[in-house]
Amino acid sequence: MNDRQEGPVPDELQALATQAMALVAPHEQRVVQEALELQGWLERLTQFVNGQVFLTLDHEDRRLLLRQQGLMSELVVVLAERIERFKPVGAAAEGTGS
Repeated sequence: MNDRQEGPVPDELQALATQAMALVAPHEQRVVQEALELQGWLERLTQFVNGQVFLTLDHEDRRLLLRQQGLMSELVVVLAERIERFKPVGAAAEGTGS
């Protein structure tokens, strides 16, 4: 589980976030910030899981950390998909009309 690459890599997420932050509504900006924070937590957890201390942990603790890593990875993917769907402020209004 710790060697698989799912969803956006950190650089791709950062690029997506940078584009979105300047163009989207405040509530969407909070989603972008959450995705970036979660990506950082996931990177730190992945480093820990790939380190020597992880191997010294009890089996159940290792299992739970790997499960946490997988769930965090899935959430990063979901947040990135949401960010990709954000429309620039005002774009939704432009598409509605008679």
